[in-house]
Amino acid sequence: MSMKEFKLEISKKGLPCLWECGGGYTHTGEATIITGNHGERKKAIYIRRRGELACSLHALIPVQTGDYIVEAEHHREDFIIQIWRITHIPEVKYVDWRDIARKEAEKNGDNPEFFPYCQPYVWEKHIPKYYTNAELVCEFSENEWNIEPPEFLRAAIEAVQEKATCYHCRGPHFIVE
Repeated sequence: MSMKEFKLEISKKGLPCLWECGGGYTHTGEATIITGNHGERKKAIYIRRRGELACSLHALIPVQTGDYIVEAEHHREDFIIQIWRITHIPEVKYVDWRDIARKEAEKNGDNPEFFPYCQPYVWEKHIPKYYTNAELVCEFSENEWNIEPPEFLRAAIEAVQEKATCYHCRGPHFIVE
């Protein structure tokens, strides 16, 4: 079985999360959705409603070991779909770049109240990055599955295809409303 790492986002409460994202263009598209360990929709802790939304990040979803990540890409609806099962999530801790900047300012004798709000991108490199490991369950390419996917993932497979072909998709397709 093939393995892959997915970059985790850490919520302010310290929950490991992944984004439902993607959408379609004129003849191409790609999408990622997250399901529970029985293929069910999951509740998003954050849904983006502002900024650049087309074919971007849409819903932040907490994940745990056993959840599935369904990815699709297509060219003129000739799909490649991969279904991944999360096998390991590291122990995570939320770190705010402002806390790092304050500590650094105090160490250097700068004003810690003003300093954190200057150029946050400078401090982002100090925030730990976390990745989850996932194993490939099955793959669809050249119009056939290498291994037949579990039946409980059928709705997720249809949703990821719909999202990947949704022209300039601006919202989530597979979450608990």
